[in-house]
Amino acid sequence: MKFSDEDDIYTHEFQSWGEFIHHIENTERGEGSGRESDESGSSFSGTESLEEAIGLAKNGWPEGKDHILKGRKELFNGSEMFRKPRYFKSVAGSFPSVPSYIANQPRTMFRRVRAETCQPILEIHVCPNGLGRVDKKSFINYGGYLLNFIEEQENNGRRVEVHITYHNNVSGHGNVTTSMLKKSGEFIDLDFMSFAIAHPSSLRRIEFAMMERSPFEIVRKGTRGGYGSTNHKRPKFMADEAIWLGAVKSCYEDKEECVAQLDDIVYTEFKRIGL
Repeated sequence: MKFSDEDDIYTHEFQSWGEFIHHIENTERGEGSGRESDESGSSFSGTESLEEAIGLAKNGWPEGKDHILKGRKELFNGSEMFRKPRYFKSVAGSFPSVPSYIANQPRTMFRRVRAETCQPILEIHVCPNGLGRVDKKSFINYGGYLLNFIEEQENNGRRVEVHITYHNNVSGHGNVTTSMLKKSGEFIDLDFMSFAIAHPSSLRRIEFAMMERSPFEIVRKGTRGGYGSTNHKRPKFMADEAIWLGAVKSCYEDKEECVAQLDDIVYTEFKRIGL
């Protein structure tokens, strides 16, 4: 992990999501910090406690897939969100092919297909921030859309690296927390990734807890005044070719308007980097 204070921006950088959660679990809340990560209600955060949120962050969100698929059905008229994995036969793999074994064939195991590609890594930063008035359903709809977008890129042969990057303003200063959620060589684990990207507690308990434990006093002070305001702009530290999928906005009841809003975010970033 690395903490820095440059250009009036306070940055908390972690090499992995696991390192980020471990830091929160094993670091005391700073002096003078707020306690919203512990004391907010489930109607706001979607969980009963910080302890429950940490458990979901570490072990995955079992109900996440169902919630996201339901949101997908409501928003996109029931079209399939995640493609079924493709497999091929090999001498080693994840599970056996019984007919091949009985027929005494050399390739009796199934392995999941991952297309080889020479394309460069597509670095994506997802920002699960949102204003206090953004409801839980909007987080789920937004996150579900982005998870679908991420898998679509992989199915198109791109190597995708996913970062969770919270970005807000506190006391007139920038505050960023970033961690890698998925390396380019890893498959998408929906149960695991859905909490970080689509659960309101990702922001309203986990990131709030990080701010309460920040080594920077000015960030900790900001937790006593509403935990700052959402910043939709891409952080300065990001590479120009990285994709910034900004903070969660309200997903309107009008389905077409909601989808258009999310499509515009993705299209704008792809156009910017020439894809």
